[in-house]
Amino acid sequence: LNLVRPMKARFEGQKIESRARTASMTSAMVRWALVLSSLAGASACTEVRVPAPTGEVVIGNTVEAGRSPVSVRVSVTPRGTRFGGGADPVREAVMGAGYGRGPEKTSGRGASTNCSTFTTVYGFVHGMNEMGLSINGHALDLAVFQTPPNDAATVICKGDLQDWILGMHATVDDVVDSLRAAYVVGSPGGQWGVHDATKSIVIEYVRGELRIHDNTAVGVMTNDPTYDWHLMNLDNYAALRKDWYDSNDDVAIEVPATEAPYYPWATGAYDADPHRVPSPIGHAYNLLGLPGDGSPPARFVRVFFLRQYAVAVSPPQSFNDTLILAQELLNSVYKVLGTIPGRSGAADPLETSPTATLKVPARRVVYTRSREDLTWRMLDLSRLDFAPRDPSARLEEPSVMVASTAFNAIDVTDELLLTSK
Repeated sequence: LNLVRPMKARFEGQKIESRARTASMTSAMVRWALVLSSLAGASACTEVRVPAPTGEVVIGNTVEAGRSPVSVRVSVTPRGTRFGGGADPVREAVMGAGYGRGPEKTSGRGASTNCSTFTTVYGFVHGMNEMGLSINGHALDLAVFQTPPNDAATVICKGDLQDWILGMHATVDDVVDSLRAAYVVGSPGGQWGVHDATKSIVIEYVRGELRIHDNTAVGVMTNDPTYDWHLMNLDNYAALRKDWYDSNDDVAIEVPATEAPYYPWATGAYDADPHRVPSPIGHAYNLLGLPGDGSPPARFVRVFFLRQYAVAVSPPQSFNDTLILAQELLNSVYKVLGTIPGRSGAADPLETSPTATLKVPARRVVYTRSREDLTWRMLDLSRLDFAPRDPSARLEEPSVMVASTAFNAIDVTDELLLTSK
């Protein structure tokens, strides 16, 4: 992935202007923002990239946050929607990955209303645009954003970054080019994972500087510390193994046979030979030492090794298998409500996993489920209309629920009654 290519001339005709916002969000985006506001507070995420044998890539992502249950409804953001122009309290709190700590300030520029405005070229919904480009927002408390010079041509408020990426870009390469030529400002906290059909990147702002990591190969992302730290931390778990753990057979010692009633074994656990120590006594000890807590380092290590071992030993044989593997990996980092304490009561509530998504950029589909209802709900963006809307019509975009707050079960009793007659 070339991260240092010169900026393409992509902004011609896209109406990116450094002036105050001239139009507010559409009512559809307001609904989405208000729904997501329930995810503000304690926030974290786990992202994993799973390749399919059919050529596609599935991007799994969990939202790990407080305040559950959450009912999520989404609406289409059509082409030609205007964003930007300054800080907005709702968007700062929820669209900037949920990590806002007050109005964004454009350091060195004297106000919070000097961010660029932009009119979207591409339509989008639920973190994916019509070209299949997708984005996930993650917590990164270490993040510190940029201080632009007074003559900066493009200054993007952090709360507008997701809309800017989805609305103005078709590929990961396009995003990289644009970020190199832009400044992103805002209150501390936040990072993003961006994906298209073939590439993945991590976007961080550390000590006021942009960092872009090629995440296509590693394909895992969590939260603090920074991405490069997590890569080095993987080396601490190099002793884990994917095969049967018999490497100590050459040093094992046979235990003398005894008739004593307190002696637990007269033979080995998996054969009739005299017992030897150390010897395997059960399955899954190959993963002994794999961290099981809910911290970002533990989740990064756990998802990385589980995916790598699964793909190496039992690789998906179909696209459906790939969706199932991605689902299993998300399940492995699920947080049970009440087990992850916050720091300050209501301001930082107990953390759980209120929603999860599976995104397939090549097919332009997004699957979503909630903590309460694990049934996946699919959006097929190839069937949606992203054409610009007539402002004079004042029509409200229809919305659809993608995450339910109610437990869901399928009652099959009637089917059994029918078959028994």
